[in-house]
Amino acid sequence: MYIRFESTVRDAEARCNQGVFCAALDVWYDRPDLHALWQVPEMRRVLDRLNITLNPPMRTQYRPDRKARISGVCWFRATACRPVSQGRYLAWLLNDIGLPISERRATDPGRVLWSDAHQVVASPHL
Repeated sequence: MYIRFESTVRDAEARCNQGVFCAALDVWYDRPDLHALWQVPEMRRVLDRLNITLNPPMRTQYRPDRKARISGVCWFRATACRPVSQGRYLAWLLNDIGLPISERRATDPGRVLWSDAHQVVASPHL
C-alpha cells in the first residue's frame, strides 16, 4: 500500500495534483502574507525533519534523459510510519490555513521509477 498527500493544484508535468511538499514549499516561498500564522514556521520545521529522515530522490535518478516527458509522482510506503505521520501532520497544517490537502491510498501507484525504504517515485497510469 502507498500513501500520497495532495493538494487541489494541478501539476501538468506530473499529470496529477501537486503533492504536500510542493504545496508547503509554495506557502513558504510564495505566500509571505501567510508567514505570520503559527502554522508556517511549523511547516518549515516538519519539512526540515523530513529532509533529514527521507532520502530525496534526485530527478536525474529516475529521469536521466531530461528531454523525456516521463515525470514521477512521490508516494510514501505505508510501512514508513514516521514519515507518513509527518506527512499527515503537514497536510493538517495546510488544511488548517485553508489549503485543502487530501490523503490518497493506492496498491499500484504506477510504474515505479525509483524507490527506497520509505517512498517510491512512480509514473502514474494514464
